[in-house]
Amino acid sequence: MPVAALPLPMEAFNHISFLWLNAPADTPAWQLAAAAVLANGLIYLVPLWLTGLWLVGGGARRAAVQATVAAAVALLINAGIGQAFFHPRPFMVHFGTNFLPHAPDSSLPSDHTTIMFVTALMLLRAAEPLPRRSGRALLLLTIPTAWARIFLGVHWPLDIVAALIVSGIACLLISSAPGRRLCGALQTGLESIYRAMLARPIARGWLRP
Repeated sequence: MPVAALPLPMEAFNHISFLWLNAPADTPAWQLAAAAVLANGLIYLVPLWLTGLWLVGGGARRAAVQATVAAAVALLINAGIGQAFFHPRPFMVHFGTNFLPHAPDSSLPSDHTTIMFVTALMLLRAAEPLPRRSGRALLLLTIPTAWARIFLGVHWPLDIVAALIVSGIACLLISSAPGRRLCGALQTGLESIYRAMLARPIARGWLRP
């Protein structure tokens, strides 16, 4: 796949800001370990968060479904960008220092930060207070994740900016009338499966129907 380059001013910004944020070669091991948790660990809160909102039921369940679909749409957009515009990661062009093993695929946009951004932004659009509070908390956690992925050398700063832009586009698509209808139909189907598989604990009042 041919390698594409951003316009020169954008690449210059990428290089300068990356060197400012990237960990130096003599970074203590404990700092690298902590950054690795931020870079790869916080994203696992997303499915836990969404599962919790599903179990709450009502409007929180609707927000969880919409956030999940928005994340899937955002990742599809990312995949399309990666196929059409292959931008190498810093370690692929021997720039800076890399501390986190990663496949040599396209850097832009960052999938990790896209998932966290789009989930947070979609939850912030919910009418109910619980999903909105969850969205605010998740948005705050996205910042250290984005920083850590640059710090450890697997992403450029503009990869994070691109993730935010893609997340916004996905949220707008899912918030449109067709997007809401799609999520409504999906929620109906998922609830049928959920109620069939967990009929006994639902009947006993352990889970919300």
